[in-house]
Amino acid sequence: MRRNFAEGGPASGNNNNAEHKGKSMRIAAGVLLIIVAVLNLFAALAYLGGGGIAAGLGSMDEMGGDGASLVAGGTALMAFGLLLLVSVGIFIAGAVFLFQAKKPGFALAAGVMAIIIEVIAIFVTGFGIMKIPGIVTGILVIIAAKSYTEGGSEPEAA
Repeated sequence: MRRNFAEGGPASGNNNNAEHKGKSMRIAAGVLLIIVAVLNLFAALAYLGGGGIAAGLGSMDEMGGDGASLVAGGTALMAFGLLLLVSVGIFIAGAVFLFQAKKPGFALAAGVMAIIIEVIAIFVTGFGIMKIPGIVTGILVIIAAKSYTEGGSEPEAA
């Protein structure tokens, strides 16, 4: 079947390919952001549980001189777990805004937060393979949010 120039073929001058690429980028970044949110949910539960156990063991007088440092370390792990738990909601909201091509500032903040959380996690536990998805997702979310901020792909009318 032949395409007419008026239908938006390659020679018509319409920029449908760029709009499609921008929409695909937003959807991919949103899906990855939801995956990272689920990973952070499990990590948050682990940090909260592990930190609570460490703080509880440290508060026992049977541990000797290491009890105070164990309580402090456990409390720090619990605080990081709470930060991860808050990030889950922010990431899911950021993904929804990416899907809808609305509130690019919030989506941008979610991308920056993804990178910051992974950097903090590197300082807490060291670099590992599970830090890479969060960093890559943060970068993709920032690029996607900037693309529809600058008019790369406008939201479609419903």
